[in-house]
Amino acid sequence: MKPFFKNQPKYQVSYKHDIGDEVYFMYMNGVRKAKVTNVIIKKSKKAIDIWCVIDKNPCGEMHSKTFRDEELYRTKTELLDSL
Repeated sequence: MKPFFKNQPKYQVSYKHDIGDEVYFMYMNGVRKAKVTNVIIKKSKKAIDIWCVIDKNPCGEMHSKTFRDEELYRTKTELLDSL
């Protein structure tokens, strides 16, 4: 019996930020800094979306936010240059 998924294309997804990285982002008209706690990859027919979950509160996940990978920057100067 032949495998059903034999000729499926293989994708390689790369993203800028790993779990545990400190990133800078804009939130409520201010520059904020937090750690990436989770990376979500969503695939649709048209594109692959990469979302990063950040946790602003180290005491728990109550104040976690989700941003696109393009909205997060490694340094504050990169963030300010993109504006």
